[in-house]
Amino acid sequence: MDGVKGVRSDAAGLITTRRALLASLVGIAGIAALKLRPATATKPAVEIVADPSGTYAEAIQWLVDNDLFDTAREGTFLPGADVTREDAAIMLYRLAGAPERETLDLEPYRDIEKTARSYREIMWMRGQALFFGEYDATFQPTEPVTRAEGCSFLARLLRGMLTAHLAAGGAALAPEIDSFVDVPETYARFKDIEWARAAGVLGRDLVQRETPGGGGSDASSPVIDAQFRPDDTLVRGEFAEMLRRANALFEDAR
Repeated sequence: MDGVKGVRSDAAGLITTRRALLASLVGIAGIAALKLRPATATKPAVEIVADPSGTYAEAIQWLVDNDLFDTAREGTFLPGADVTREDAAIMLYRLAGAPERETLDLEPYRDIEKTARSYREIMWMRGQALFFGEYDATFQPTEPVTRAEGCSFLARLLRGMLTAHLAAGGAALAPEIDSFVDVPETYARFKDIEWARAAGVLGRDLVQRETPGGGGSDASSPVIDAQFRPDDTLVRGEFAEMLRRANALFEDAR
Protein backbone atom coordinates (compact mmCIF):
# COMPACT_ATOMS: atom_id res chain seq x y z
CA MET A 1 0.00 0.00 0.00
CA ASP A 2 1.33 3.38 -0.99
CA GLY A 3 2.86 5.21 1.92
CA VAL A 4 3.11 2.32 4.39
CA LYS A 5 6.69 1.14 4.74
CA GLY A 6 7.74 -2.20 6.10
CA VAL A 7 8.75 -2.76 9.68
CA ARG A 8 12.52 -2.50 10.10
CA SER A 9 13.99 -5.99 9.91
CA ASP A 10 17.03 -7.81 8.57
CA ALA A 11 14.71 -10.21 6.79
CA ALA A 12 13.41 -8.65 3.57
CA GLY A 13 10.78 -11.36 3.32
CA LEU A 14 9.36 -10.43 6.69
CA ILE A 15 9.10 -6.80 5.62
CA THR A 16 7.25 -7.81 2.48
CA THR A 17 4.90 -10.06 4.41
CA ARG A 18 4.09 -7.36 6.93
CA ARG A 19 3.53 -4.78 4.22
CA ALA A 20 1.17 -7.14 2.40
CA LEU A 21 -0.76 -7.87 5.58
CA LEU A 22 -1.03 -4.19 6.44
CA ALA A 23 -2.21 -3.40 2.93
CA SER A 24 -4.86 -6.10 2.87
CA LEU A 25 -6.27 -5.41 6.32
CA VAL A 26 -6.27 -1.66 5.88
CA GLY A 27 -8.00 -2.13 2.56
CA ILE A 28 -10.70 -4.12 4.33
CA ALA A 29 -11.03 -1.26 6.80
CA GLY A 30 -11.77 1.06 3.88
CA ILE A 31 -8.73 3.29 4.27
CA ALA A 32 -6.83 3.94 1.08
CA ALA A 33 -3.31 5.33 0.70
CA LEU A 34 -2.91 5.99 4.40
CA LYS A 35 0.44 7.63 5.13
CA LEU A 36 0.96 8.10 8.80
CA ARG A 37 4.00 10.31 8.56
CA PRO A 38 3.00 13.56 6.85
CA ALA A 39 5.34 15.04 4.31
CA THR A 40 6.77 18.43 5.11
CA ALA A 41 6.35 21.20 2.58
CA THR A 42 7.49 24.74 2.04
CA LYS A 43 5.12 26.81 4.09
CA PRO A 44 4.79 30.26 5.63
CA ALA A 45 6.30 30.80 9.04
CA VAL A 46 3.88 30.42 11.92
CA GLU A 47 3.98 32.07 15.30
CA ILE A 48 3.33 29.63 18.11
CA VAL A 49 1.79 31.37 21.08
CA ALA A 50 3.38 29.82 24.14
CA ASP A 51 1.42 27.13 25.93
CA PRO A 52 1.03 28.64 29.43
CA SER A 53 1.59 25.27 31.10
CA GLY A 54 4.27 24.14 28.68
CA THR A 55 2.51 20.76 28.59
CA TYR A 56 2.05 20.53 24.84
CA ALA A 57 5.04 22.53 23.56
CA GLU A 58 6.76 19.51 22.01
CA ALA A 59 3.58 18.23 20.38
CA ILE A 60 2.71 21.66 18.98
CA GLN A 61 6.15 22.05 17.47
CA TRP A 62 5.85 18.56 15.95
CA LEU A 63 2.45 19.49 14.50
CA VAL A 64 3.79 22.66 12.89
CA ASP A 65 7.06 21.10 11.71
CA ASN A 66 5.14 18.32 9.96
CA ASP A 67 2.74 20.73 8.29
CA LEU A 68 -0.41 19.43 9.94
CA PHE A 69 -1.45 22.97 10.80
CA ASP A 70 -2.76 25.19 8.01
CA THR A 71 -0.18 27.94 8.25
CA ALA A 72 -1.28 29.43 4.94
CA ARG A 73 -4.63 30.26 6.51
CA GLU A 74 -3.51 31.14 10.01
CA GLY A 75 -0.18 32.65 10.95
CA THR A 76 -0.64 31.99 14.65
CA PHE A 77 -1.13 28.74 16.55
CA LEU A 78 -3.16 29.24 19.72
CA PRO A 79 -2.76 26.18 21.98
CA GLY A 80 -5.87 27.04 24.01
CA ALA A 81 -8.15 27.69 21.03
CA ASP A 82 -11.03 25.30 20.38
CA VAL A 83 -10.56 22.64 17.72
CA THR A 84 -13.36 23.07 15.18
CA ARG A 85 -14.66 20.38 12.87
CA GLU A 86 -12.88 22.08 9.98
CA ASP A 87 -9.61 22.12 11.99
CA ALA A 88 -10.00 18.40 12.67
CA ALA A 89 -10.64 17.65 9.00
CA ILE A 90 -7.49 19.50 7.94
CA MET A 91 -5.23 17.96 10.58
CA LEU A 92 -6.47 14.39 10.13
CA TYR A 93 -6.26 14.64 6.34
CA ARG A 94 -2.65 15.77 6.61
CA LEU A 95 -1.86 13.14 9.24
CA ALA A 96 -2.98 10.58 6.66
CA GLY A 97 -0.55 12.11 4.17
CA ALA A 98 -3.09 14.13 2.16
CA PRO A 99 -4.26 11.03 0.22
CA GLU A 100 -5.10 11.44 -3.44
CA ARG A 101 -8.09 9.11 -3.27
CA GLU A 102 -11.00 10.70 -5.06
CA THR A 103 -13.95 11.22 -2.71
CA LEU A 104 -15.31 14.41 -4.19
CA ASP A 105 -18.13 12.59 -5.99
CA LEU A 106 -19.87 12.02 -2.65
CA GLU A 107 -23.00 13.98 -1.87
CA PRO A 108 -21.69 17.24 -0.38
CA TYR A 109 -22.85 18.77 2.86
CA ARG A 110 -25.46 21.46 2.42
CA ASP A 111 -23.32 24.06 4.19
CA ILE A 112 -20.03 23.31 2.39
CA GLU A 113 -19.59 24.80 -1.07
CA LYS A 114 -17.40 22.97 -3.56
CA THR A 115 -15.31 26.11 -3.75
CA ALA A 116 -14.64 26.07 0.00
CA ARG A 117 -10.97 26.02 0.88
CA SER A 118 -11.28 22.86 2.99
CA TYR A 119 -13.74 21.06 0.71
CA ARG A 120 -11.31 18.24 -0.15
CA GLU A 121 -10.38 17.64 3.48
CA ILE A 122 -13.99 17.66 4.65
CA MET A 123 -15.14 15.35 1.87
CA TRP A 124 -12.20 13.03 2.61
CA MET A 125 -13.45 12.79 6.18
CA ARG A 126 -16.90 11.97 4.88
CA GLY A 127 -15.41 9.33 2.63
CA GLN A 128 -13.76 7.73 5.69
CA ALA A 129 -17.16 7.69 7.44
CA LEU A 130 -15.79 9.64 10.39
CA PHE A 131 -19.14 11.43 10.73
CA PHE A 132 -21.25 8.49 9.63
CA GLY A 133 -24.57 8.08 11.40
CA GLU A 134 -24.23 11.10 13.67
CA TYR A 135 -24.87 14.33 11.84
CA ASP A 136 -27.44 15.51 9.38
CA ALA A 137 -26.65 16.83 5.92
CA THR A 138 -24.70 19.77 7.34
CA PHE A 139 -21.08 19.71 8.47
CA GLN A 140 -21.09 22.83 10.66
CA PRO A 141 -17.37 23.53 10.16
CA THR A 142 -17.04 26.04 13.00
CA GLU A 143 -18.66 23.75 15.57
CA PRO A 144 -16.21 22.89 18.39
CA VAL A 145 -15.07 19.27 18.70
CA THR A 146 -15.40 17.58 22.08
CA ARG A 147 -12.66 15.47 23.61
CA ALA A 148 -14.81 12.38 23.07
CA GLU A 149 -15.31 13.26 19.40
CA GLY A 150 -11.56 13.64 18.97
CA CYS A 151 -11.17 10.07 20.21
CA SER A 152 -13.86 8.90 17.81
CA PHE A 153 -12.18 10.52 14.81
CA LEU A 154 -8.86 8.82 15.55
CA ALA A 155 -10.42 5.48 16.50
CA ARG A 156 -12.46 5.28 13.31
CA LEU A 157 -9.52 6.30 11.16
CA LEU A 158 -6.83 4.16 12.77
CA ARG A 159 -8.47 1.25 14.61
CA GLY A 160 -8.23 -1.12 11.65
CA MET A 161 -4.74 0.09 10.77
CA LEU A 162 -3.46 -0.50 14.29
CA THR A 163 -5.02 -3.95 14.44
CA ALA A 164 -3.18 -4.84 11.23
CA HIS A 165 0.05 -3.33 12.49
CA LEU A 166 -0.02 -5.33 15.71
CA ALA A 167 -1.03 -8.51 13.88
CA ALA A 168 2.02 -8.04 11.68
CA GLY A 169 4.27 -7.93 14.73
CA GLY A 170 4.34 -4.21 15.37
CA ALA A 171 5.07 -2.96 18.85
CA ALA A 172 2.27 -1.63 21.03
CA LEU A 173 2.54 1.45 23.20
CA ALA A 174 2.02 0.94 26.91
CA PRO A 175 -1.08 2.83 28.07
CA GLU A 176 -0.47 5.59 30.60
CA ILE A 177 -4.04 5.48 31.91
CA ASP A 178 -5.63 2.46 33.55
CA SER A 179 -9.21 3.70 33.83
CA PHE A 180 -11.51 6.71 33.71
CA VAL A 181 -13.88 7.58 36.51
CA ASP A 182 -16.14 9.68 34.27
CA VAL A 183 -16.49 7.45 31.18
CA PRO A 184 -18.90 4.61 32.03
CA GLU A 185 -19.55 1.76 29.61
CA THR A 186 -22.95 3.28 28.92
CA TYR A 187 -21.37 6.46 27.55
CA ALA A 188 -22.10 6.81 23.83
CA ARG A 189 -18.43 7.01 22.81
CA PHE A 190 -17.08 4.62 25.41
CA LYS A 191 -15.59 2.20 22.86
CA ASP A 192 -13.72 4.93 21.01
CA ILE A 193 -12.38 6.49 24.21
CA GLU A 194 -11.39 3.06 25.52
CA TRP A 195 -9.56 2.35 22.26
CA ALA A 196 -7.67 5.64 22.53
CA ARG A 197 -6.79 4.89 26.15
CA ALA A 198 -5.63 1.34 25.52
CA ALA A 199 -3.71 2.28 22.39
CA GLY A 200 -1.79 5.01 24.19
CA VAL A 201 -3.28 7.93 22.26
CA LEU A 202 -4.47 9.41 25.54
CA GLY A 203 -1.58 10.17 27.90
CA ARG A 204 -1.46 11.27 31.51
CA ASP A 205 -0.99 14.87 30.39
CA LEU A 206 -4.52 14.84 28.91
CA VAL A 207 -6.34 13.92 32.09
CA GLN A 208 -6.87 15.05 35.63
CA ARG A 209 -5.12 12.52 37.82
CA GLU A 210 -6.80 10.79 40.69
CA THR A 211 -4.74 7.88 41.96
CA PRO A 212 -1.40 6.61 40.59
CA GLY A 213 -1.34 2.94 39.67
CA GLY A 214 -0.79 0.66 42.63
CA GLY A 215 -1.59 3.45 45.05
CA GLY A 216 1.98 4.77 44.88
CA SER A 217 3.43 8.05 43.70
CA ASP A 218 5.46 6.71 40.78
CA ALA A 219 4.76 9.04 37.86
CA SER A 220 5.43 6.20 35.42
CA SER A 221 2.58 4.07 36.80
CA PRO A 222 -0.72 4.06 34.89
CA VAL A 223 -3.25 6.53 36.23
CA ILE A 224 -6.27 4.91 37.88
CA ASP A 225 -9.73 6.54 37.84
CA ALA A 226 -8.57 9.58 35.91
CA GLN A 227 -11.01 12.30 34.89
CA PHE A 228 -11.25 12.61 31.11
CA ARG A 229 -14.07 15.18 30.85
CA PRO A 230 -15.33 13.69 27.56
CA ASP A 231 -17.88 16.42 26.84
CA ASP A 232 -15.42 19.29 27.29
CA THR A 233 -14.24 21.08 24.17
CA LEU A 234 -10.98 19.77 22.74
CA VAL A 235 -8.33 22.49 22.42
CA ARG A 236 -5.55 22.63 19.85
CA GLY A 237 -2.73 21.85 22.25
CA GLU A 238 -4.51 18.70 23.38
CA PHE A 239 -5.30 17.58 19.83
CA ALA A 240 -1.69 18.18 18.81
CA GLU A 241 -0.63 15.75 21.54
CA MET A 242 -3.23 13.18 20.49
CA LEU A 243 -2.10 13.38 16.86
CA ARG A 244 1.57 13.08 17.83
CA ARG A 245 0.80 9.99 19.89
CA ALA A 246 -1.33 8.52 17.10
CA ASN A 247 1.57 8.95 14.70
CA ALA A 248 3.93 7.28 17.18
CA LEU A 249 1.79 4.13 17.16
CA PHE A 250 3.37 3.23 13.82
CA GLU A 251 6.94 4.41 14.35
CA ASP A 252 8.37 0.90 13.98
CA ALA A 253 6.58 0.42 10.65
CA ARG A 254 8.64 3.08 8.87
